[in-house]
Amino acid sequence: AAAAAAACALCHTERLRVPPGFETHYLLQAEVALVRVVHSPQGAHSAYAYHAYAQVLERQGLCEAALAAQQRAQELAQHDTSASPTLRRDIAAGCARLLSTCGQHEQAVAAYAAAEPLTFRELCGLALASYRAHQLLQSYQTYERALSMAPDARSSAEVHVALAVVAFANNELEAAKQLLFKTVAHAVLCPRAVSLLCAFGLVAGDDNLALSALAEFPKLRTGSGHSLDVDCSHLLAAFAVLHGQNRIAARALARAVHTTPWLTSAWHTLTMLLNTAPSARNCAIAHTCARSGLAVLKQSSANTLALHEAHGAAAGCLLLAGEDLRLALREAQRALHETPTDFRAHYAVASALLATAVNKQQAPLAAQAMMHAERALQLFEEQEAVVSATLSPSQLEIRKPAAASRSFSIFQLLTEAKVLQCELQGSAAPPDQLLGMITDLKTQIPAFQAVDPSRAALLLMQLSRVLALVPQEKESWDMALQALRLDSASPRIWQLFAARCESERRWAAASACYKALQQQLPSDHALQLQLWLRLALCALRCGNAAQADEASASAIRMNNEHPAVRFVVGLAKNASGDKTRAAKEFARVKTSFGGLPLLHLHSCLLASGKKDQAAALLDENANNLELPQSTRDLLGKLAQ
Repeated sequence: AAAAAAACALCHTERLRVPPGFETHYLLQAEVALVRVVHSPQGAHSAYAYHAYAQVLERQGLCEAALAAQQRAQELAQHDTSASPTLRRDIAAGCARLLSTCGQHEQAVAAYAAAEPLTFRELCGLALASYRAHQLLQSYQTYERALSMAPDARSSAEVHVALAVVAFANNELEAAKQLLFKTVAHAVLCPRAVSLLCAFGLVAGDDNLALSALAEFPKLRTGSGHSLDVDCSHLLAAFAVLHGQNRIAARALARAVHTTPWLTSAWHTLTMLLNTAPSARNCAIAHTCARSGLAVLKQSSANTLALHEAHGAAAGCLLLAGEDLRLALREAQRALHETPTDFRAHYAVASALLATAVNKQQAPLAAQAMMHAERALQLFEEQEAVVSATLSPSQLEIRKPAAASRSFSIFQLLTEAKVLQCELQGSAAPPDQLLGMITDLKTQIPAFQAVDPSRAALLLMQLSRVLALVPQEKESWDMALQALRLDSASPRIWQLFAARCESERRWAAASACYKALQQQLPSDHALQLQLWLRLALCALRCGNAAQADEASASAIRMNNEHPAVRFVVGLAKNASGDKTRAAKEFARVKTSFGGLPLLHLHSCLLASGKKDQAAALLDENANNLELPQSTRDLLGKLAQ
């Protein structure tokens, strides 16, 4: 009896002073004593002892064991005539609270009925259980009952916030906003009200409301702890992303991960944000963030879904960085191992396989990527069907754009895998099978055009290359022109179209593409240099030596050290008849590009009548190990 009384007292620490840091110690001592009591002949039939034992277990977070002990106490109290009404009520309330904690919300709502009259905290527990059981009206009415019994202003503020959450879930948006306004007027009593008001503004698209709430955070930071700081960082980042200010969002989340490095959501969100603007630096930082979040998860007995997200994030960073594809695939496969029925895991694996297939040019890998993308799309549609059944019409409207975007991302990946498989199979695939796949892909173009015209143009350009393999030259060329018309502002489309023109020896058309690219990207120094070189080569193939000379002169003004520039200048001078200058340019880079400049130098020397120098050049370089074996063999034959 003494042990049970001590345990009950300990579980109400507001009535009992426990030295700081010693609560766990006292709880373990109480548990040891109560285990002996409930296993003794007398204690085994004591509802009071089991009730005390359940409270001690609950305080330690052992909720399922606590529920079993509390239910045993309830059984004993029903047959114990000496059990007081107060004890029976306390046991019933304890059972209801633990049922809700263990996720049995409907049973908890029924159990609370046996614990009347309920205290303020028990009413809040009943309201929460009702909310989680999707009984929104009962939850709202119960919170209103609790509001009338609130012992102080802080408790009243907390109930107002809860009422706002229930109202929002019930699609009463204006009521939710007004309830939050009432609480924010005394925000020091319930700082989380400011977080919720800002989140409400973001979800409802009310920028003024979100900004007003964000402005309140600095006033609440004193003594509010890390939780509020992290809320502020996350909400500021969300607001910045919605307005295209990704750098501000990244800075806000960087503060969050430094303030609370144990919070995996901050690491994960920062990783995803950095991945929206892939660059070598961003991808490297994102990968570090992903690995940090993964390390935190592994230390905190995280659930498998969180582990999957961390592995998937790490894989995404590596793919965006374009490096270490094997590690990216391994990370994605770990995500799939953790959650084999989650669409995001299949999406991560499909992305990694597709990148590897592009790198290695292997059709079987593209086929595997296609299989995982199809599975991802199927699982996503199944998940959306389940989630949509539990949401109100207003919540469905809010969720619809994000769901459509995710679905289209998977659809894009699946289409890219199919196109790549067509390209890699090429003439090796049966013509009927290839044409069937092309016809199937053509039907998907309208969907791309409606959502993302630039992706539709890219798909058309890819399909035009596949059609050229069948071959269906006219339709292929028409499709390439259609892609160019659809997204004429995209440098990527112009580059692909120029490459297509070169492959078909349409040099004038290729030159026009390169000139258009020069106008589109005037500030890209590296690309401008490459474009001048391509223009010079196209001019040479068209037989226009003057234009080639002009383009190569522009290239050398940008970079007079690059071997490719020197080689192209040599070709242009050779075409214009300046053999001496051409020979000098070829001599500067004679061992570059597999020894091709050396062969041109030999030709220039012969054309200039310098046969002895040409012969010496061959003798000197016939055994030059810097040159490929095939070039050395050719030099030897020329020498003979």
